[in-house]
Amino acid sequence: MVIGMAIQFTQNMSKDKKLAWSQAQTYLALGNALNGAKSLGFDSCPMGGFDPEEFIRILKIPQPLVPTMLCPVGYAADKPMKKLRYAKEEIMF
Repeated sequence: MVIGMAIQFTQNMSKDKKLAWSQAQTYLALGNALNGAKSLGFDSCPMGGFDPEEFIRILKIPQPLVPTMLCPVGYAADKPMKKLRYAKEEIMF
């Protein structure tokens, strides 16, 4: 039923508009995945800035699927690395 509603909703959209709408749905699901992982005692991190075409090639992802975000899930290091902080004067002007 939900799939049918989504198909009906998107059937008259352009390819670009469908991609934007689908990515927005992905971000919503990602937020739930991050919270769910934490509630189970796992650490996770949303990651963008990757090459979707390489992921499609390596993982043989079929059309029309488009990798949008990565979400590694696991346990954080026992001793976190020192955080890098810039002085206010270096980032504000």
